[in-house]
Amino acid sequence: MGKYSNAEALFLNEGIFDHSLGVLTFHPETSNGKKPFKYFRMWSYYPTYEEKVKEVWTQQVYGTRMYQVVTKLKAMKGVLKEINKQGFSELHVARAKAKEVLAVCQNKLQMEPQNLLLHQEELEARHQFLKVHSDLLSMLQQKAKVSWDGTRTDQPEQVTDAFLSYYKMLLGSSMENRKKVIRSVVNVGPKVTNQQAEMLMEKYSKEECKAALFAIPGIKAPGPDGYSSYFFQDNWELIGNELYEVVESFLSSGKFLKEINSTVLTLIPKVKCPNTVKDFRGLRQGDPMSPLLFVLGMEYLSRIMQRIGSKEEFRFHERCEGIKLNHLSFADDVLLFSKGDFKSVYLMLQGLKLFSLSSSLHPNPTKPAVYFSGMHDKEIQ
Repeated sequence: MGKYSNAEALFLNEGIFDHSLGVLTFHPETSNGKKPFKYFRMWSYYPTYEEKVKEVWTQQVYGTRMYQVVTKLKAMKGVLKEINKQGFSELHVARAKAKEVLAVCQNKLQMEPQNLLLHQEELEARHQFLKVHSDLLSMLQQKAKVSWDGTRTDQPEQVTDAFLSYYKMLLGSSMENRKKVIRSVVNVGPKVTNQQAEMLMEKYSKEECKAALFAIPGIKAPGPDGYSSYFFQDNWELIGNELYEVVESFLSSGKFLKEINSTVLTLIPKVKCPNTVKDFRGLRQGDPMSPLLFVLGMEYLSRIMQRIGSKEEFRFHERCEGIKLNHLSFADDVLLFSKGDFKSVYLMLQGLKLFSLSSSLHPNPTKPAVYFSGMHDKEIQ
């Protein structure tokens, strides 16, 4: 059975016979692909951790500062994997063994409570169990937070290609003939002052870079390279200067290496029995800039709607006229309100179209809902 790990043996009840029926099943082997690298903070407690990390990080690498950091991070993975292999592999098994050794020592100590040698053995066994237990909890805690039409296939390579093709089309395409943002619409509401603009354009300091890094909880899901903020926090004294120079390089040039400018998609089924790529909801790895970019985008839509509300031909909904309200925006929904006359509805649709032509964000044609009140069927049609 050790040779055929995918085999299962089931022995049924003998019933009225003098022997049991055995059912041997060989389950098909499936490839789950290469297991991705992920940094675990427990490695930092390894006796030679700092020495090995420093040895890799101080190697001479030629190229831009961003390229140097990315190259060193790649080289670091081999060292960290070796540390894991030497001191942290099979943590579940190691914990079980350490717990068993501790139990044996404690049972002996109960029989001979005055034996000083047994006291020492029990203390060492307790420390070993606590260490392995702590390492296992650290790994499980990080893993738990890490909170990815056509022919049907169950081949891992084909499934991967299908999802990559779909999301490259969805996220990687560019909009042609994009309509520029209209300055007169932007001027409808408040804007950044010159003083605020100067403050936003000021150069970031190393201390601010460090504060931002250390504000990221280490248990948050790592990037595609597998390094969580724990790694950078644990080794800030060694790598801090280079990380700050990478940040400065991007802010001044606006350029990212493709190894850094990437994200992780977690695929959540939207239906009970998903059959196509579209049956999954893709959750992108969080970015602190995402909420700000969303607010900026929706602010432009809001100002478009304010501009429409100021037109003489537009009529507000009777319950919204007092406060001049014709829209509400949420994270996943936009509500539009108006009187049910043709001109008001037409103006709102034109405003929505203008926003789509500028932002490339379009309403999902399968989801919008329209609610009418106090209108004749002829007007609705």
